[in-house]
Amino acid sequence: MSPAATSARKAEPPRTSVRSLTAADLEAVIALDAAIFRRSRRGYMQKRLEAALRDPSAHIQCAVDCDGAFAGFILARVREGEFGREAPAAAFEAIGVSPSVQRRGLGHMLMRGLEDIARRKGLASIQTDTSWRTHELLRFLDACGFQLASRQVLSRRSDLPIPLSSGATAGPSEPVAVERPAEVDYGQPTEPDYAPLAHDRVPVRSIRRSDLDAVIRIDRKAMGHDRKAYFRKKFDEALLESAIAVSLVAEQDGTQAGFVMARADFGEFGHTEPVAVLDTIGVDPDFGGRGVGTALISQLLANVSGLRIERVETEVAREEFALLRFLYRLGFEPSDRLVFAKAIGK
Repeated sequence: MSPAATSARKAEPPRTSVRSLTAADLEAVIALDAAIFRRSRRGYMQKRLEAALRDPSAHIQCAVDCDGAFAGFILARVREGEFGREAPAAAFEAIGVSPSVQRRGLGHMLMRGLEDIARRKGLASIQTDTSWRTHELLRFLDACGFQLASRQVLSRRSDLPIPLSSGATAGPSEPVAVERPAEVDYGQPTEPDYAPLAHDRVPVRSIRRSDLDAVIRIDRKAMGHDRKAYFRKKFDEALLESAIAVSLVAEQDGTQAGFVMARADFGEFGHTEPVAVLDTIGVDPDFGGRGVGTALISQLLANVSGLRIERVETEVAREEFALLRFLYRLGFEPSDRLVFAKAIGK
């Protein structure tokens, strides 16, 4: 072969293609993610891939190959009702491209692959959140057409006591045994705000599979419509997929009076430390005014603090004034994470 032909062959662009992740990609994904974050998130990655293989309709996971070799991945899942959302959206949680083939557009290929699948699933948007300090990722999101969403992430330390309106504080109760959020009437106490939140008055326990019908009933009464399919998936996620089970149910007068759906995975949305995420909170309107919502949050804080998870996060639309007021009173405050969204055309 002539030198010119050899040079031309060397100049050929790499062959790239996007495909679905498979079980055979697990070790490559874990190794690449560990190289990027300088720590292994094996448990998180393994659970995400297993969940996607078990329920493909609820997940979108793509790989990109370069010259026949694995070169990157993107992980997302379908959100249907978390944080009070009504329209289903694809939430992308992790993306990685091998350092040896970066700056070649592979990240954009992965995002386009995610968009194509999300569109075929009938989803209207892709959403994500990240710290404002992740400058490279922010530039990538900007280049991909993401815009700042009209939602915000709230956060609080799990070990801090709940503030009282009088200036005193009430600490969370002792953690209950952990197994595994409706957004109307969060059960403000009728007594002065959070005086030692009588968990003996509002018993709270870990959620069980048998609570599904009660949770659906509470949510339907509070929201005005039925979300059976959503809660069935949330129960599977809470009881099977999450690394640590932290969802709770409150009881009053011998029946379920409220619930909180939460998860504590190690790694989604670029978290390098474990963070508990509060998805949905619901209180039966018949039990409003008894401090049920506050008891649920207080117990959630106690449990995750006992598990050495330092922060609890949730996401709230800016116009959800009642929910914002409730969370602010419980000590939540704006975090350093920003929410981004990109509309998907038909």
